[in-house]
Amino acid sequence: MADLIMKYSEQLKQLLTLREPQQDASLNYSSLGFCVTHVDELIRMATDPELLNADEGNISFWGAVHAWRALGELKITRAIVPMLDLREQYSFDLLFDEEFPAVIALMGKSAIPELKRYLFDENREEVERSNALPCLEEIGGAYRQECLSIITELLQETRQDCKILAGLAICVLVELEATETIETIRDVFARDCVDIGIPGDIEDVEIALGLRSKRDTPAPNYNFLPPEMTQTLERLLELEESKSDAQSNSKVGRNDPCPCGSGKKYKKCCLH
Repeated sequence: MADLIMKYSEQLKQLLTLREPQQDASLNYSSLGFCVTHVDELIRMATDPELLNADEGNISFWGAVHAWRALGELKITRAIVPMLDLREQYSFDLLFDEEFPAVIALMGKSAIPELKRYLFDENREEVERSNALPCLEEIGGAYRQECLSIITELLQETRQDCKILAGLAICVLVELEATETIETIRDVFARDCVDIGIPGDIEDVEIALGLRSKRDTPAPNYNFLPPEMTQTLERLLELEESKSDAQSNSKVGRNDPCPCGSGKKYKKCCLH
């Protein structure tokens, strides 16, 4: 870890000595002397694979997370793309799901244009583009109309080759209780541009939004699987539930041996 510390200036080294951020919610990075002159180095620390792959028990691991939060507090919107790109490298790490929306929400309204560009970037895979959606959901509490406008525009432009992205976008609208977007939602379903395995079908969505109390038609086969494959999937889900029960009995670190007995680290096994 000595080589790691040598990478950074004395100012940034402070972040390698701070405890887990959740243990000090009042921490203010400006009070530690961080300002726009440190942005490039903060982005480098925020995306440093040596930190992100370190053992959670090593306090330096949290340096990257503190860098994320400092960038959010300083409202550095050009950090959004490199940060969201990390989700593809650490696809199954819940730390990113918990931290990124809150960090980017710290940037406020200034983050919205960058999130829109990311969401609409057709050079990216649709699941990758969806990384912007939880951030828009988080910011939507304060800037509801701006975020709803972006998501409805996305759905209006959605084609049949982006059904997953549309399904995930509809889930955000449900979370935001966006009943005012129902006609756009109905239209994208009518054009068969939604993976119903994600939000359900239009009746499910209308029920979730409180626009109907029950189904008028039988529930569809959400997974589009033949019965024998559905049974296999159900058995796998039961196994996952049993793993989750075992994990809930004790706190397991990301780098601890997985309690399922595979011999792998938790973050490489059942944390997926």
